Amino acid sequence: MKLKFVWDTPERIFWIVSNLLIIVFCIFTGIIAETWYLSALFYLFGAAFFVFLMINDVINRKVFIEENVLTIKLLWIKKQIQLDKVLWYTKNNIFEKNLFCKSNRNICLFYETKKEYISVKEIEYIENILIQNGISQAEKEEIENPEPHKISPVLLYIIFINGTNIYLQTIDSPNKKLIQYLVIPIFILMIILCFIELRRFYLKIRFNKKWKWWWFWEDLLPKEDVEYLNKITVENQKMIYVPQIAEFLDNYQNNRDKYKTLEDFIPELEKFILTLE
Repeated sequence: MKLKFVWDTPERIFWIVSNLLIIVFCIFTGIIAETWYLSALFYLFGAAFFVFLMINDVINRKVFIEENVLTIKLLWIKKQIQLDKVLWYTKNNIFEKNLFCKSNRNICLFYETKKEYISVKEIEYIENILIQNGISQAEKEEIENPEPHKISPVLLYIIFINGTNIYLQTIDSPNKKLIQYLVIPIFILMIILCFIELRRFYLKIRFNKKWKWWWFWEDLLPKEDVEYLNKITVENQKMIYVPQIAEFLDNYQNNRDKYKTLEDFIPELEKFILTLE
C-alpha cells in the first residue's frame, strides 16, 4: 500500500522561494565576478543550492507498506522498518524536521536502538498495524531525549549572503546594485525561517527540561545530594529498576575474566531483569 507523504506547505514554500532567489543571486554574482575561478566558484555554489533544493523540498518521498514492512525511499536513500519489531512509537512531534519528516503530522518509530520520524497522511493506518502487533504508544514523559538540535541551514545561508555581499562591495560593475537588491527579499525570508527554527528550538528545550541525568555529577556532588537527585529520577520519571540494574552491572566490571565482552554478560542481565517485579 502506497502512503501519501505530508509537507508543511508554508515552510516548504519559504524554502523553495529562498533557494531560488539564492541560486539567481549566485548566477548573477558569477557573471560579474572579476576572475574566471570566482565565477566558477559562484556557479558551483548555485549548483549546490539547486541540489539541496531538489533533495530537501522538491523531490517527493516514496512511502509504502508491504507485508508489515514500512519502506521509505528518496532517490538512492532507502530504509525499511519491520513494524512488528518496533518497540514503541509516538505521534505528532512538533520539534522534529528531517529528510523524511516535513510536517508536524508525523509518527516516530523506535526500533533496534534507532528511531525514525515519518510524516504521512495515513498515520492512523500505521498505528492500527502497530496496535495489532501489541505495540503501544509511549507517553512523552517516558521517551528518551530528542536528538540535539542540528545547525540550521538558515545560519549557513546568512553567512554566505553576508560574505558575498562584502565581496560585491569591492566590484565596480553597473549590475552590482541589481544583484544587491536581491539580498533584501532573501534576508526577509531568512528572518521568517529563523523565527520558525527558533520556535522549534524553544519547544525542544522545553521538552529537555523534563530530563535530568544526575549520575554524571556523582564525583562532584555530596553523597546525600546524589542520593536525593537519584531518588527524584527514579520516582518522578518512573525509572524504578534503574538502581537495581546499575548495581547488578557491577558484577560485569568485577568479573571481566569471566565476561570478556558485554555481549557475554547479556544472558545474565536478561535473567536478572526477568526476576524484577
